[in-house]
Amino acid sequence: ILSRSLNVEGVRSGMSRNDIAQAQFYFVDACRVQSPVLSNYQHLQEGLTLDSRLGEAVGCSAYFASAAPATYAYAALRGTSLFLQALLQCLELHAVSPSDGGEWIVTTTSLFRALTERVREVAAEHNALQEAVCGGMLGDDVVIHAPNSPPVIPTTLSVAPDAAVPVAWADLFDGETSEAIFEAERFAPDISRDVPAGVHRLQVRISPATPPYRDRQLAIAMMPPAYTKRVS
Repeated sequence: ILSRSLNVEGVRSGMSRNDIAQAQFYFVDACRVQSPVLSNYQHLQEGLTLDSRLGEAVGCSAYFASAAPATYAYAALRGTSLFLQALLQCLELHAVSPSDGGEWIVTTTSLFRALTERVREVAAEHNALQEAVCGGMLGDDVVIHAPNSPPVIPTTLSVAPDAAVPVAWADLFDGETSEAIFEAERFAPDISRDVPAGVHRLQVRISPATPPYRDRQLAIAMMPPAYTKRVS
């Protein structure tokens, strides 16, 4: 029954060598409820595994498991697994952060933080309970993924007080290029848009002029996974 199995920890241990890749990432999407058949075995030595060398280690050997011990990993009916959905969403948005050099990246640390929460949220959307487990050697915040463009942030803008909504308009400009992301958007009562992440310039205009309300201009940092701002 174990002839086509994979000993994940045995493989990770065998890959802990100083003459191969020093940044390793393991994603294990499987249930972790033990089959009753396995109780008949005192030692489980079948399946794919690797011999390990004593005293050797790699700089990064991070693992991300879809379920906690003794629990199930779920999938949408005739769809992808909940863990895969959450992982892709983290690589596209939830775990993306700006680097010191201004690039958008996903690192072992940012994925470690975001994935467990996102798996829990995706499971709740399907009326299920599922807890991802992340661990291993994360290394010095190793980069896992670098998107080609900034992530797109679900953004909601509103104004205060509510009485100003009928005369309030918004323009949003890219903080680096000054190009318009959107212009002359009316609050009705909010503005909900998907906006590229970054530091942008928001201009709220009152038209027609309606004292005591006044125009406002401010810089806003829109960072993953979402941004909400109420301007008064």
